[in-house]
Order: sequence, then C-alpha cells, then structure tokens
Amino acid sequence: MKRIDFMGAPGIGKTTLFNELNKFHSRSKKWLTIQEAKVYIANGILSDHFLSIVNLKKFLINAARPKGLQKQIVDNVLSSAATDALLLKQSEWSRYLEFCAYQIGFLQKEPIYRIYLAKWLESILSNVALAEEYNSPHKVLFDESLSQRAPGLLPWDHTSCLKECHDYFKLMPAPFAVVHLNAKPEQIAKRIIERSKVITISMQHRGLTRTELLERSKSANAIFQVGAEVLRERGIKVIDLDADKNTIIMVTELKSVLSGL
Repeated sequence: MKRIDFMGAPGIGKTTLFNELNKFHSRSKKWLTIQEAKVYIANGILSDHFLSIVNLKKFLINAARPKGLQKQIVDNVLSSAATDALLLKQSEWSRYLEFCAYQIGFLQKEPIYRIYLAKWLESILSNVALAEEYNSPHKVLFDESLSQRAPGLLPWDHTSCLKECHDYFKLMPAPFAVVHLNAKPEQIAKRIIERSKVITISMQHRGLTRTELLERSKSANAIFQVGAEVLRERGIKVIDLDADKNTIIMVTELKSVLSGL
C-alpha cells in the first residue's frame, strides 16, 4: 500500500482538511483512510480461512454498525498481524526506532506527555507496518502520521534541535508522498485560541498564552519546513498547500494531485 502522510503545525487545520477531503473519496475510491485500509487487510487475512467463526467475523466486519463496532472487530482480527508486521520491520527500522526511543527517554517534556507520545507512536508504527506488508496498489492517507509526530519528539524550541530534526526525517520510514500544510504562525495561534472556546484542545497547547502559542507555531512550521526539504532530498513527493486558503479550495487542489499520483 502507498502511504501518504499529512503534516503541518498542530492547529493548522490538518484534520479539518482530511475530513473534508474524505467526503469525496467514497465516490472516487482513489484512496483509503487508514481505518478503511485495515478493513481491507482484515478481509484479506480472513479470506484464507474457512472456519465458521472466521466467516462470521468477516461478515460482521462488513455489516457492523455503528462504525465503532466495526473498528473493534477489525482491531481484534489484526491484533496479532500488526504485532508480527512491526516485528518484521524491527531490523529495517532499527535506527529510526533507536532515535525515537532515545528522544522519548531524554526529552525535556512532561512525563505524561512522553508516555502518551510513546503510545501514539506505537499505534502509528503498527499501522504503517501493516500497510507496507500488505501488497496492494491502494493509496492510504495517514492523518495521524509519522511525519506529523516530529514536533512531539523534538524540543519545543526548534533552534536547539536542527540536527535532530534533520535526522528524524532522514531516518523515518519513507512514505510514498507527503501533504505539507503551511500557514502564518499568527493564523495558527488564532485558530487554536478560537477552538479552545468550543472544544478541549490538545495537551501540548493547554495553558499556553497567545505569545507562547505563537512561538510554538513558529517552531512547528520550521520543523516541518526542514522535514519537507529532507523528504524531497530522499526523492519523496511533497505536496505543499497554503493553509491560509479556504478549505474547499485546498480540497480541490489536493484531489487533483492525489488523482495523478
């Protein structure tokens, strides 16, 4: 499967763009979300089995409503497959895994944040390993991606970690392509503040002043800019989008590019 990562400063509107884009994909079927890819993989794994309980699971995957039940069944089917896929990648990804383990252990961030970071990273790595091990021409979009995890694994102040930033994107398992969102830091900080009035914002933004949000947005932008440059050097397609534009305009631009990949 061809992995396409989304990345951009937290609060930039990446998930909003991802959700709007996927309103169109059911009609085009030109790409899959990671959950749809997991359903596809689970069905493939079960297709080689003929036991009645396995056939029942396969039926439930496709018939399950609501989607939460479908996800639980798929995760159950894939639990051992995901572990096996990740273990198979252990040697190939050894330098990247060592880098991440070191950063999580010594990062000067709150312990609870580092614990959650390890949990998020393991989940994404398992999904990436599954997608890579399953031979299929499908393009799979990763909203929560390895590319997106870079700022979490690096100090908040990017000026002190330019080498680590470069190393992260050089060692990271290569995606097929990356969607890179960029916007003015002032706009990102404003969006986060507005969002905090209606929903619970992410852990990394809670309790920060406007000035601190602005500095953190500047730092995240810089990290992803370095990442985009390193990925291009590795021969990976980077799709740059101006997140200051209207979401529908970005969706139209992205649909066109994705169709041509």
